[in-house]
Amino acid sequence: MSINDPTAITILVFIMAGLVLIQTVGLLFALGKLSSQVRSAEQSVVEIANVIRGRVAEANALLKYLSGMQTRLEDLASHSNQLIDATGDRIAVANDHIAGLLELATGKVDESGRSVEYVLAQFMRQTTQLTRQVHHPTKRVSAVLKGVQVGLKTLLSRERSVPTQDEEAFI
Repeated sequence: MSINDPTAITILVFIMAGLVLIQTVGLLFALGKLSSQVRSAEQSVVEIANVIRGRVAEANALLKYLSGMQTRLEDLASHSNQLIDATGDRIAVANDHIAGLLELATGKVDESGRSVEYVLAQFMRQTTQLTRQVHHPTKRVSAVLKGVQVGLKTLLSRERSVPTQDEEAFI
């Protein structure tokens, strides 16, 4: 089957150009959506990173405080031979206080670990979403473009292989 009518060929070319234009607009829309999602994911990661920074600063302050407590306890231990009777009760109180601080520090470290796990889970979820929303549609668009290309090649090769009226009269 061949198309010898130039008007029909012109219409088909315009239809093909319109389809390519529609496809281009769709692709631009998908890229715009992807861009906004990447910005949203980046903002989420920045917010989570700020939370983690705050938790790390709290943990550092607590560790600094505990380090200072450790230094004070070492000084107290060096003088304990002379003051053991007078300071026995104070050491017990200090040990209880340090135990509470260590429990608090352990809680903060656990909480920071959960925050990091949450950030990683969010990052993985965002990456998966981006893959689904960019990679899969891109594959589909590529398949459609390949189909159009094969169709055009087939159509053009058929038009070249059809003998004209002069060739038919000669035969």
